[in-house]
Amino acid sequence: MAAWLTAGFWDNDAAPRRPFRVADLSGLDIAWRMRQSTAAQRNPDIRYVEIADRPCEQDRLRQKTAQGWYRYAKGSSTCPRT
Repeated sequence: MAAWLTAGFWDNDAAPRRPFRVADLSGLDIAWRMRQSTAAQRNPDIRYVEIADRPCEQDRLRQKTAQGWYRYAKGSSTCPRT
């Protein structure tokens, strides 16, 4: 079995990057601005899920601001356990 399959959920080195962790690293604001700029062209027949917009609306933009999908201790790059 692959090592990342047996790694603990919070083991950041052995497991593949999780989507929320990657978003925090790259910055939630980048995708948010793209979604906002293309909002007028969105197909109204396709459901738009707004949950990804909520952290950005609360200024939880990325790991650098200590908040994104997760809250980070100041100066920490470790994904918190809670």
